Amino acid sequence: MKKIICIFLSLTLMLCCMPTTYAYDPRTLKIDGKDILAGETVDGVTFSENVLTLDNVTVSSDERYGIYIKGFDELTINLVGRNNIHTTGEFDIFIHENHLTFAGDGKLYTSRIDVTNSAINLTDDVELNVFPEKDDDGVCGIYYNDDSSCYGALHLFDNAKIITSHLIYVYYELALSGNSSIEYDNLDVDHYLPERNIFPGIVTARNIVMSGNSKMNIKSTNDCVSVKGHFAITDNATLDAYSLSGAGICAGYSASGMSYRIFGSDFSASGNAVVNADGHKAGIFLTGSKNAGNFSLKDKASVTATGRSGNASGLIANKVTISGGELNLIHEHRSPLKIYSADEPSLIIDGIVTEISHENYGFQKLTSSNSYYTMVDITENGRDWIRDFHISVASSLAAGEGVSVTETELK
Repeated sequence: MKKIICIFLSLTLMLCCMPTTYAYDPRTLKIDGKDILAGETVDGVTFSENVLTLDNVTVSSDERYGIYIKGFDELTINLVGRNNIHTTGEFDIFIHENHLTFAGDGKLYTSRIDVTNSAINLTDDVELNVFPEKDDDGVCGIYYNDDSSCYGALHLFDNAKIITSHLIYVYYELALSGNSSIEYDNLDVDHYLPERNIFPGIVTARNIVMSGNSKMNIKSTNDCVSVKGHFAITDNATLDAYSLSGAGICAGYSASGMSYRIFGSDFSASGNAVVNADGHKAGIFLTGSKNAGNFSLKDKASVTATGRSGNASGLIANKVTISGGELNLIHEHRSPLKIYSADEPSLIIDGIVTEISHENYGFQKLTSSNSYYTMVDITENGRDWIRDFHISVASSLAAGEGVSVTETELK
């Protein structure tokens, strides 16, 4: 009996001595150095059931992070009033491995937002204002440091708005819908030096999609919009891009340390979309390889592309296809359109031409050493430079038939 009691007491002692284990929480939420998940408090901050509310919060400190968020599968940040997040440390706002939604009708003012392996949505009437306060803040306003295909996305919905003077770099996809908008102006940024290779206005490694009534108004010292994959604009979306020294829309990157325009990007405008791209080097520069750089215009979309320098062009692409809409190409000196091709230049009209400025246009190879063809006007006296070219095309879809006429390649 004593032996049984001893064994029982020994087992009981062993159980009592075993360390207590707790469920591991991979999430981190710190504001101004305070651990919100551990119950520490910051004026104006509340957290409940994956909803973080910032109500007229002001962070101005020397902490490494103004806001640090990590490991949330779903987190909504509800903005109320005006929220100011600034630190003299390393990061104003650092977002790591999250799926985040900014909601509400408030505003957020900060110098920089750094994002790693995260997808971010902006909804409702949220407004993000990103204006670096000093030169050593760098040239980035919103920067995604990602290498995954499913994250690295920034989507704007409803009436969400971003206002900034510095680079928005999104790794995977930038998408605007609803009445959302981006306003970007760095023409007066103090740290701009003409001899430096400054980042452009907006860069994505892959795709940009604009739909609904969304708007982008970009003014940049260098390229306004750089995209490696596909830029699609549709519905009633509008883009206004003015570049002081680069292109309105260009293929690839023009930032220091990145390859300059080595990628070919495709561009398509449809619906009632309106695009105005004005650049010193080109209005729209899509050519980077022989496998990409396609320009497509259809429905009732309108695109105006202007190039201002002597060697520039309104539009530079591998292939141009117009099945509807209005295309205006302008160059102050010569050549509103350049086509890069190892074969014959390809301008395809798949519709009914209702208006054209130069009926007898053609293409002339610039030199024997490259594959660029420039648009010229064919006259009785030879070939003259064209400085502006306009064409309007009506869709060739017959009512009820749902099929288009055979492609016709013009001169």
